[in-house]
Amino acid sequence: QSTLVPLTDGAALAMRGAADDDLAELMALHASCSPRTLAGRYLNDGRAPRRRVQRSLLHTDIALVAHAPLGSLVGIGNVATSEDDRSVAEIAVLVRDDWQGRGLGTGLLRQLVAGARVLGYGEVIAIAPTTGSWVQAALARLGNPLLQRTPFG
Repeated sequence: QSTLVPLTDGAALAMRGAADDDLAELMALHASCSPRTLAGRYLNDGRAPRRRVQRSLLHTDIALVAHAPLGSLVGIGNVATSEDDRSVAEIAVLVRDDWQGRGLGTGLLRQLVAGARVLGYGEVIAIAPTTGSWVQAALARLGNPLLQRTPFG
């Protein structure tokens, strides 16, 4: 079942739960993202994760994918249990460069936060770069203004 994500320009994209069949499209999404976008998502040097890691993204506690009108995957969002505290959900979003700035990432975050609450998580965190991160502003707009900075992000 799909949910529509409203965009800032009045359009909407279909969002649904991820499936094994999405792996090829997920790999294409990563290949089409700039090193800057990949570095912002994975806090690395801008390389896409290996196939094994990408496959695991399809099987987190919540894994949502967003498709462009012609069907290509343009975004993915995940909720996974924190390794440090089982009551904490870690959320992450990746949006293809040409779809950024239109509200897709915020729409994915909104659904991920709501889903984490339904699953009973007491806290939701996003690990993001300390500068230039849209995630911080988006979470604040969603009513989650607590910001914690660590040496790595």
